[in-house]
Formats: sequence, C-alpha cells, structure tokens
Amino acid sequence: MLSAYKDYWKKYFRFSGRSTRSDFWWVILANILIGILVTMISNGSVFAALGSAFNNGNQEQAATGLAGFTVVFIVLYQLLTIIPNLSLQSRRIIDTGLSGWWFILVVLAYLLPWASLVALLSDAYHAANGSGTSNSLWLMILWVIVEIVLLVINLTPTDAFGRHRS
Repeated sequence: MLSAYKDYWKKYFRFSGRSTRSDFWWVILANILIGILVTMISNGSVFAALGSAFNNGNQEQAATGLAGFTVVFIVLYQLLTIIPNLSLQSRRIIDTGLSGWWFILVVLAYLLPWASLVALLSDAYHAANGSGTSNSLWLMILWVIVEIVLLVINLTPTDAFGRHRS
C-alpha cells in the first residue's frame, strides 16, 4: 500500500504508462482512510465547539479553530489530489487496454456534478416562475451511468480489452 501511495505522488503529472488494478485501489483506500481520519477529527471538534458554545466555556475558540483547520485541510487536500487522481485514472484506463479517448469519461465524471448543480438551480428558478423543464435529473442520471462505467473499467484486469496483448 505504501509503495502504491508513494508512486501516486511521484507520478503526479504522468498521464502515460500504466497503473495496475491493485495500485489504483490501494491509493483509493489510502485516500478514503485519510478522509475518515480527518472527518473524525473535524466532527469531534465541531461537536466540542457546539457544546462549549451552549455552556459558554473557554474551549469554544480552540474547538472552532480546530474545526476550521480541518475544513481548510480537506479543501486543500482535495485540490492537491485532483491532478494525481486524473493521472492515476488515465494510467488505469491505459492498463486495461482501452484507448486514451476513454479519459473523456473521467472528465465528464468531474464536470457532470457541477453541470447538474447549475441545472438544478436553473430548474428551481424556472419552477418559481412557473416555466421551464427539468434538465438536472437527466444530467444526474448521465453522471451515474458514467460513474458505473468507470467503476467497471477500474475493476477490469490488466489488458482485459486486449490492446497490449502480444
């Protein structure tokens, strides 16, 4: 797991080459564990901040500061891992034997939630005015389909699609 996670950071900008299925999933597991750890720390500090706010205690500032720090850490970590996540996914797609054009699905997986949010806000605006149709549902359905296809690709063994077979 540690070697896969070190390679993840070493290959920050490498969109060519291969990442095995195990390398991919070890990195995903490591990122999930980091997320769980940070969430546990932030939840404890948020609850402590709320408790001391109700009790007018002196721990309020310390707990609020810790909660703020963890939120900032989560946002920075998410921003810091966008590029290595994209490069890891690109190498994983190539490892399965698929063309690099399949990377378009990864871009869609990142953009569709934002497009759905914009469409949802537009739907709410048009619903308040009594006009318009719902586009957000179709974008969310498309996003789920893209995520399912990417999951299948990520679960697929090396060279399953035969591009690199000899």
